[in-house]
Amino acid sequence: MSIILGVLAILSAIGVFSAIRIKRQAEKRIALRKKHYRAKLNEIKW
Repeated sequence: MSIILGVLAILSAIGVFSAIRIKRQAEKRIALRKKHYRAKLNEIKW
């Protein structure tokens, strides 16, 4: 029984870690897109 609980704990920890990593990557991508979009807007303004 304790082995099953240990495996579940490890799997949930891995799941949380990968979710955080995916979220960070998505945030970075969004930030890059915003920067790119602002640069385009500035080009249009000038």
